Amino acid sequence: MSNLTTTDIDNMLMARYEPRKYVKVPEAPSANAGGRYCDLLVFGVWESSGNEIIGHEVKASRSDWIKELQDPAKSEAFVRHCHRWYIVANKGIVKLEELQADWGLMEVVGAGLKIRRQATKKIPTPIPPNMMSAILRRVTEGGMAREIEKRVLDRIKAQENRPDWRLENLKRDFDRLKSAVSDFEKASGIRIDTYRCNTTMGDAVRYLLENKPDEIAERYRNIQRQLNELGVFAENAANVIEQCERV
Repeated sequence: MSNLTTTDIDNMLMARYEPRKYVKVPEAPSANAGGRYCDLLVFGVWESSGNEIIGHEVKASRSDWIKELQDPAKSEAFVRHCHRWYIVANKGIVKLEELQADWGLMEVVGAGLKIRRQATKKIPTPIPPNMMSAILRRVTEGGMAREIEKRVLDRIKAQENRPDWRLENLKRDFDRLKSAVSDFEKASGIRIDTYRCNTTMGDAVRYLLENKPDEIAERYRNIQRQLNELGVFAENAANVIEQCERV
């Protein structure tokens, strides 16, 4: 696997810490260090997280790590204010013997990060007010923008990789209607898969729904009486015709 970019490693590191347990400040500034930044400063906000301040410096290449070794003051501006300090790098970039004794090392392994050496917990020097103010400004003015952007992009990607939800709803509605039609056909013994049957049955069902059973029965009796009267009339008419023919 080829080495990941700094951005790729940053994203892995951000995903490592649960938002409910930690406040994550990417590119945290140091007001006392002439514009220096820590790649990721994490504050544990619950006792379960130890209320620790954990600092991270990301190194994607060997040359980047060598520059770090040549300028120890860059990291020291933050290290003294952290309970733990980690170098986070592609595998093989950092040699354990090159680390300071109390520093930890995280390496990229597969799709995640693995602690190769645990950082030693220390008692940190309190963060001075001007530095804390700079960190808080970073949080409130968009220091979390990268994490928010990543979450939005991940959500969009997840939506793109799943079947369209509208298609799923349509299929579910179709299956429900198909089941209802099947149950009706079994109960009535009538198939409704032809146009003639659909229109005829539709008219019949509407008629039944729009009229009360008693009214339907009364209409049936009226029709029966009319048929009987028509029968009597037809019989009388036949007799009259027969008599006329005899004359």
